[in-house]
Amino acid sequence: MDTLAVTVIGTMSTGNLVVSGEKVISMSGNRNCLRLSGIANPKDIEAGNYVASSKVANARIEQAGVGMVSDATTMGWLQPMFLSVLTF
Repeated sequence: MDTLAVTVIGTMSTGNLVVSGEKVISMSGNRNCLRLSGIANPKDIEAGNYVASSKVANARIEQAGVGMVSDATTMGWLQPMFLSVLTF
């Protein structure tokens, strides 16, 4: 389990909090970025100012990477054509 720090970027008329944050991890020539944004109910904030991601409404989670690991998991330019022709 890992944590991601977010910032309250707004408050809705209902009292819910609009949050957003990102975490960048660089290691051995690889760079991985994780972004999260959504709406959190202040009642769901636990001790230590934690909110479980399952309690973030309208959550938008993005992951992007650069480096050997990202390159190895990205489809080459010809692979989509083979996937569309080969149905098994």
